[in-house]
Amino acid sequence: MNRQRMEIMTAILTLCTRPSKKTRIMYQTNLSYAQLKNYLTLLTSHGLLLGNSTEFATTNKGLRFLDAFARLREALQDESHSALNEVAAENIREIRKIRMAERRSMKPLLARS
Repeated sequence: MNRQRMEIMTAILTLCTRPSKKTRIMYQTNLSYAQLKNYLTLLTSHGLLLGNSTEFATTNKGLRFLDAFARLREALQDESHSALNEVAAENIREIRKIRMAERRSMKPLLARS
């Protein structure tokens, strides 16, 4: 059975809650080196993972992602539409907060341009 992208990303983020080296991540998630590079690039570009050339760690944003994904998965397993709507609304509020914080932090940079 093939794993979905979200499952692979959550596996990497979960593993990196403790700083981990590329080799450990690759073996624990059963990815090729090329696949690993793509996922690490994707996760770091979205601010979910922080790393240098060898070691990576899950950011606070990544931890919030893991929490939201776990709640969403739980809601889907409950097959309850009201639970799913509640999780979706909460996630939308969280995303809005993150975006507003990002916009506020970008204002000084944009003003200098």
